[in-house]
Amino acid sequence: MRVEILKKSSYRRMLWGNGLGETEQIHIYPTGSVFPGDSFLWRLSSATVTGSNEFSNFPEYDRILVVWKGRGLKLNDRVQMQPFKPYTFPGEIQTRCELIGNEHVVDLGIIFRRELVHASMTIESISNRSEDNILLSHVIPLAKGHHYLVLISGKFSIKNDDIHPGDTLLVEVNKENDRLKFEICESITFFHLFLQSVAI
Repeated sequence: MRVEILKKSSYRRMLWGNGLGETEQIHIYPTGSVFPGDSFLWRLSSATVTGSNEFSNFPEYDRILVVWKGRGLKLNDRVQMQPFKPYTFPGEIQTRCELIGNEHVVDLGIIFRRELVHASMTIESISNRSEDNILLSHVIPLAKGHHYLVLISGKFSIKNDDIHPGDTLLVEVNKENDRLKFEICESITFFHLFLQSVAI
């Protein structure tokens, strides 16, 4: 198992060409790939949407998108994305989004090669039932593959390093049913993205 902390301050920030938002690239795989330009298997990013716009096309890729902050997004005048409800759609479909209630949105999205990678996104919570916020150890089982834990709220620690809201923990698991151990002193909620290569 390999663990890497990706601090929000280290994300690569890119302004949109239309001026209607910006994207923070959290991670791209293979590591070191340059976007745009290089071929990649997946790319995890968070975007701030400040106005109606059209998504970029990504043939051969699928997307999982979730509204993190804000009231929501409307896609192609029919799909209403509510907060914390992941939505999967093909990357090559022309997609226009509009803000619900004209309120700016922060989203989280993963783009992945559908024929080479299986991907999923869930929202998970772990409670600390200690009345005194005592530091408690917690263990979660992880399947073989790449896991991203993007912290929504709370704080946890791993190997004496703190993870704060907006930070991401990248875990590469090389064997089935490995276990990740960390400490929490308060309840946490996080996005859990799991990516696994497809055997061909």
